[in-house]
Amino acid sequence: MKLKLFVFIAISTTFIYSQSIMEKISPQVNQTASQLTGSTPVHLWVFFKDKCITLSKAIAQPEKILSAKAIERRKLRAGNAGIDESDLPVSTSYINKIASLGCTIRQTSKWFNGISIVTTKNMLPVLAELPEVSKIDLVYSFKREKPIPEVLEKQAVSEPDKQPAGVYALDYGTAYTQLNQIKVPDVHALGYTGKGVTIAVFDAGFNRLSHESFTHLFTNSKILATHDFVNHQTSVADGTGLMGTGEHGTQTLSCIGAYKPGKLIGSAFDASFILAKTENTDSETPTEEDNWLAAVEWADSIGVDIISSSLGYDTFDSPYTSYTYANMDGKTCRITLTAAMAARKGIVVVNSASNNGYNATVNTLSAPADADSIITAGSVTSAGSRSSFSSVGNTIDGRVKPDVMAMGSSAAVASPTDDTLYTYNSGTSFSCPITAGVAALLLSAKPSLTPVAVRDALRSTASNASTPTRLMGWGIINALAAITLVTDSSYQPPVIVNNFTVYDAYPNPFNPSVTIRYDLPQQGNVKINIYDINGNLIKSLTNEEQAAGYHKEISWNGRNAVNHLVSSGTYFCRIEYNNLIVTKKLLLVK
Repeated sequence: MKLKLFVFIAISTTFIYSQSIMEKISPQVNQTASQLTGSTPVHLWVFFKDKCITLSKAIAQPEKILSAKAIERRKLRAGNAGIDESDLPVSTSYINKIASLGCTIRQTSKWFNGISIVTTKNMLPVLAELPEVSKIDLVYSFKREKPIPEVLEKQAVSEPDKQPAGVYALDYGTAYTQLNQIKVPDVHALGYTGKGVTIAVFDAGFNRLSHESFTHLFTNSKILATHDFVNHQTSVADGTGLMGTGEHGTQTLSCIGAYKPGKLIGSAFDASFILAKTENTDSETPTEEDNWLAAVEWADSIGVDIISSSLGYDTFDSPYTSYTYANMDGKTCRITLTAAMAARKGIVVVNSASNNGYNATVNTLSAPADADSIITAGSVTSAGSRSSFSSVGNTIDGRVKPDVMAMGSSAAVASPTDDTLYTYNSGTSFSCPITAGVAALLLSAKPSLTPVAVRDALRSTASNASTPTRLMGWGIINALAAITLVTDSSYQPPVIVNNFTVYDAYPNPFNPSVTIRYDLPQQGNVKINIYDINGNLIKSLTNEEQAAGYHKEISWNGRNAVNHLVSSGTYFCRIEYNNLIVTKKLLLVK
């Protein structure tokens, strides 16, 4: 009786809590709750203050938390990162306590140390009073990209390129146009087909895995795992009484993994896959952000190398709170933070830019396309021009987005209605998996590449690399040029220090000039000096305050402080930013 009386007092009128309780409940929760009746269901994140387990115990037995492949991937691509506190499981006692209050547990996030629940407005003060609870926030909506208006789709249709006879061993069928545009057949001809790489595909389910273009995935045991995070089951197919349909997932998977010579071949057909259904196509209420987060943690624990996600936040009906363009800053949306954390753990994340088109003054991105260290894919037509529906950047904090472009207008895909038919569809939903497949080709060629190194290889060899823009990013990817770059003996991968990223100087060796490129996580002072092999200062290039984002305007012309040409040889570029220091070796050849 005392508990019921407390709840009534707390929720009557206008949420008047003690200061400590108010600090736990986010303003977004209060805003949403003010529009709901006391018994209306509400979807919340409940975060906890600790994990009730020591890190040292987990470090001693990492195989109880991660697969051997996941541990190896972190050693290979995440700076030898092992188990950290984010990997520790959420306290079972905390979860059980919330469940005992009548709340429905939806998903658990060890990375954020919380659970998503379905409860009512009436329970808010009860949850906030729990000493284990540190914060209560909303579960935001996460859904498939907006469909492309039919008129835009018709404008994008053109006669597919005809594959020349005898040039390639494989017959790419209808996929030749989209793959030839980015030099994928040339890379396949070198023997790089995605073998040994595991790709997670996140979508709205996969209704036709029986399609003939997927037969090889089953005969060669290439589907390693599947999970439906919407209906909480293993199968990702459609079914009677199940929420959501999987046409879209069938099509995106085919862009990467299809293999039916003469009909359709994907960009990394020899890769292995795990498939996650994260979107409920039956609903646009905020019930899916937690599915995506849970899927990322699941994929990480299995040991995936790449995540291809053709999903994005969008607006939805009142009373639910939406993210807007102003939140596209790389640090606000929880799904964005998750994508960035996955990259830090060694996973290459490729996400579609979204289909919100052009805006002259603000970005039209959908999270997690704004995340740092991931690859955001926009769409072009077969002629190489930006698709009118493809979203534009930049992020609010000044970073260039999208990163790269691939064909998403009238992309060839497997039919979701018949096992032997093929069709076309449009959207950055399809440029995303095509790009993810190219990332797999890079990892096939050089498995040690970090997520940032993969992104840089694609960006620095793309069609617009010298002048990236908010419309096209670094331009249309060139898989052959990217492979050539990373397999060259002189290749230097990007160096990352506390999210301060310094890329390989180019060209290097150089004559007559070399360009230094870097990403600043936030505004700060940048000092760049050139030294000779004996440590003598040759020239100061800059010492100034610079904005966050990508910088490529600093170059050295091989001259010293008095403008005299220096001799051939080895030099060192020292870049200092907010007390962080990165040094790059340069080779001047005359």
